[in-house]
Order: sequence, then C-alpha cells, then structure tokens
Amino acid sequence: NAASGINFDLTCGFNGRNPLHAKFLLQYVKEAKPVVVIAAPPCTGFKGWASLNRINSPDTFATTLENSTALAELTAAVAAEQMQNGRHFLVENPQGSALFQLPCWQKFVPHVTRVCFHQCQTGLRMKSPPFWPVKKPTEFWASHPALVKRVVNRICQNKHQHAHIGSTDGSVVTVKSKETQVWPEQLCGLIAAGVQEVL
Repeated sequence: NAASGINFDLTCGFNGRNPLHAKFLLQYVKEAKPVVVIAAPPCTGFKGWASLNRINSPDTFATTLENSTALAELTAAVAAEQMQNGRHFLVENPQGSALFQLPCWQKFVPHVTRVCFHQCQTGLRMKSPPFWPVKKPTEFWASHPALVKRVVNRICQNKHQHAHIGSTDGSVVTVKSKETQVWPEQLCGLIAAGVQEVL
C-alpha cells in the first residue's frame, strides 16, 4: 500500500509565497521522496482575463503575474527535483497558459508528455441548474506517459451545450471560474489510476 503525502495548498494553510513554507516544501520533497507529485499552480496571471486586466488594471495585473510566476517557478523546482531523482510529476494548467512558456518550464519540453483535453469529457459540470457541462480546455505535462494516457483524445465534439466560464452579455449560460477550479471526481479517478500504474 502506498502512503499519501502532505497536501501543500492554500486551503490547507500552505502559502508558497511564504519563504519558510516554500523552503519546507522543497525540503519535504527531497526527504520524503514522493514517487509522484501532482500540481496545479494558479493560472490567474497567465490565462483567462489576464490580457484584459493588463490593460484595464495594470497594477493588479503586475501583482497577479508576479504571484503566478513565483508559484510556477516553485512548482518547476519541485518537478526538477522529482525528475533528477528518477521520480515523477503531473502538472495542470489551462490549455495555452503562459506558465508553460516560462523558461523554467520550457527546459522540461524534451522530457515530458504533454496532453491537451476538454474537462467536459472528464465530468466537469455546473454545480447548479441547468448543470451544463463546462468544456475548460486543459493541459497536462507529465514525466511519465501513464500519468496522462487516460485523458488522451478526450476532446469534445461539441454535441452538447456548454456553460461558459466568466461573464458574458447574458445570452449564454455562465459559470464562475472559481467553480471550475476543483477537478471533477471522474478526472481525479483517471489521475489516480495513472499514479497507481506508475507505482
């Protein structure tokens, strides 16, 4: 039986922008040697409304981008530690996220399996009526193909209605971005199966 490790998340009291917390994370990964690390650094400064915020609220955009970049770099340091020691990682961000264009992530390009898929094909739906699926194009980078092979080809053929993320003119059903930040149970099961295969 494999043991699970610590959940390093803001909801659990971990703040990657706190130098002591970041140091503890890196030390933990070195000493506990987790076989697989699963990470989803915040994409706020890299995707979605970021381009609009750059124009409408440059100060807020700069702060958000700086925060997202720092956490992306911390996650890259964890991923590097994993790969250098023959262990593995899976990282998630929205498809096309600028996170993956950062130099600290570009160095992984020759060594990872990259997969893009639509989360409506893995169970993502609105949490309130009319409960429409949410497409949410997503990108996984993984150090082992088993971690992502279960989402390969999960591309929506647009045979159902989708709720749109964010605000619109009111002509379409929308869902708040925050509601789509938690992975659906089906996707978690696919990730868990990949981890089990690696183990």
